[in-house]
Amino acid sequence: MVRECRLPISQKPRVRTGLTVLRDQMFAPLKGKRIGVVTHSAAVDDRLRSAAELLAEAPGVELAVLFGPEHGFEGAAQDLIAVVNGRDVHLQTAVISLYGATFDSLQPTPEMLRGLDALVIDLQDIGSRYYTFQATMLLCFEAAWTGPIHWAGSLSRDRFSNPVGKVSSGYIRLLPGTASPSANWLCSTRPDEICPESCW
Repeated sequence: MVRECRLPISQKPRVRTGLTVLRDQMFAPLKGKRIGVVTHSAAVDDRLRSAAELLAEAPGVELAVLFGPEHGFEGAAQDLIAVVNGRDVHLQTAVISLYGATFDSLQPTPEMLRGLDALVIDLQDIGSRYYTFQATMLLCFEAAWTGPIHWAGSLSRDRFSNPVGKVSSGYIRLLPGTASPSANWLCSTRPDEICPESCW
């Protein structure tokens, strides 16, 4: 006989994102490092504090630069609209847009990454290829791996990306000349991985 387990809400297991885990570890993997952070306003911990704010205050960690995806670091820009570089007044940190007017603007350059020890990526995605955050993550990993940052220095704080569950729509092979920023490799329209799994 199967019995239903009814626990008080306070005792139910809680899902912890990579950002929350990193915070609870006192940011130990990043201690002594100068970092860049690719993130947006949807990336918060279980107390609704942003990834950028937490990493800026992390002891022994130097937040050198922020990178914003489509819609910008603050998430205020309309979709498909190029975003310009700026500066976060609250954190007093430069913000580089990874969604400019050209394809090259979608990936950080070696100059942008120079002097960084690690690139931290925390992007909340929806689990659909048509959204660009997964593409941004992969382009950043590529830039870090081939540029001045070693692959092992790039950390991705995972979030659950597909609200419909672990069901893939199948992979598509792009025809020559049909690639786009969000479909530049063998990919699924609705992937069954969370964002970091896609880099494998």
